[in-house]
Amino acid sequence: VTDIANANVADTLRPRLVRSRLIPLAKPGGGVRPIAMGEVLLKVASRLAMQASAPDIRRVFNGTQYGVACPAGLDIVVHTAREYLRGGAVGAPTMVTLDFCNAFNTPCRQSMQNASSMVPTMRGIFHHEYARPAELLLRDKQAGLHTVTSRRGSRQGSAAGPLFFCLVLQHALNQASCVAGVRV
Repeated sequence: VTDIANANVADTLRPRLVRSRLIPLAKPGGGVRPIAMGEVLLKVASRLAMQASAPDIRRVFNGTQYGVACPAGLDIVVHTAREYLRGGAVGAPTMVTLDFCNAFNTPCRQSMQNASSMVPTMRGIFHHEYARPAELLLRDKQAGLHTVTSRRGSRQGSAAGPLFFCLVLQHALNQASCVAGVRV
């Protein structure tokens, strides 16, 4: 597991580490939502690397993001928003929330790699998960096995995927916080 976190695994094993099985689940409104089942050893290595990197992650996010390496992060957001909207802040309170369509597939991998340099201890995990495309396997009862290639964005089922996605967003949040009167 330590070798995985430090990118000390033979390149011939990498495709097996990042390959995921897709399980198609029916959506309530129609359509299919594929759920990716990834390699457990890679998930364990990612979790351990993220725990070791937690101080660096908190330093990078510095009170702007609460979904990664922030215990009870949602509670902080909810209570802060409630206080702000009740008039605890100076001036007329306005809150903006953003929702992205297909968000995790949006960032290009190069942007993710550049952003991952903000947390150097996660470079080994990034190398394994995102340096090259990963195979997603889908078994169809009629047609057999299909292979889809993951080439863009955070991989579903990746323990470190939310971190890498949030690191890409951090640059925009840092820029927004420089605007007078804007609190991020």
